[in-house]
Amino acid sequence: MAAAQKPGTTTVEFELVMPASFAAIDEVDNNHVTLDILALAKTLDGKPVGGTTLRTIDGHLNETQPNQQRERGLTYPNALELPPGNYVVRFVIRDGVNGRIGSLTAPLKVTQSTPSPNPSP
Repeated sequence: MAAAQKPGTTTVEFELVMPASFAAIDEVDNNHVTLDILALAKTLDGKPVGGTTLRTIDGHLNETQPNQQRERGLTYPNALELPPGNYVVRFVIRDGVNGRIGSLTAPLKVTQSTPSPNPSP
């Protein structure tokens, strides 16, 4: 069940697209993969806003998934709840198998969302 949107905020969906062979796969440990993914929005003066999105993906790939990850990469969807404003969003991914870290910083402008009208009966 999805959490209710906080009043005065907008749900800002994002997808992190990791390139082919981005994540290390420990084939000795039954195709083990572990990624820590963090998304944090800050105001232009550096104050955190909207909470932090942190997720750990930790599991074992089946026999076909390693080749799919090596050829196509991985897409990770999620969302942030933010009030209207201008932000800098920082994404950080840590590969738990080999310890590599990648990051991306992007500007984001959030405008006031307008509620959908109620459908007619």
